[in-house]
Amino acid sequence: MSLTDLFVQQRNNGTIPPDRVWQHWSNPKHPQYQDQQARFHWMCGFVQGPRVLDIGCSNGVGMHEAAQVSGVTSVVGVDVCSESLDEAEVNLELLHLSGITVTLRKARAEVLPFKDQWFNTVLLGEVLEHVEDAELTMKEAMRVLTPIGYAVITVPDGGVVTDDHLRVFTPENLREFCSRFGVVSSTQRLKNQSSFWLGLAMRRND
Repeated sequence: MSLTDLFVQQRNNGTIPPDRVWQHWSNPKHPQYQDQQARFHWMCGFVQGPRVLDIGCSNGVGMHEAAQVSGVTSVVGVDVCSESLDEAEVNLELLHLSGITVTLRKARAEVLPFKDQWFNTVLLGEVLEHVEDAELTMKEAMRVLTPIGYAVITVPDGGVVTDDHLRVFTPENLREFCSRFGVVSSTQRLKNQSSFWLGLAMRRND
């Protein structure tokens, strides 16, 4: 079953998850469908296996996309929201990720329950603008990343501080901030039909 097929099934039975990324990604009629596709495709260009961690996994979209990359055998998602994790579990079971070990954990991005240098890829898609402590989040992400792996980050391009978005990023301050924690390998600024976002991929500096 594809993401789009799952969306249609959920729409028909009235169980569409409230998470907006899930709706944007899996519904081709949504105005941000192409935008979210482009964002996840860019992120997955840096994914390498066998183990991938998705911080702030929400309803499992990033985990699903990472699982499609050759060489990935394990995808782990963490989130602070129990409801999102429950929905991710249902969605990922329905999508039948054959040969992939799927693990979901409730955890804060600032305190990851994993050992050092365990994951080959760490995804932080639309996370840094939300967390209480972005610096500690980055330290934790880099701690669990292998020396040759990538941390892949996306954030909104600009905007304003709100109750939900605790900080605003520009191309310049995102690069400057992330450079404190590793070596920036690639940056991206994408403006699509209805959204604007920044992407950055980086490695450890050891």
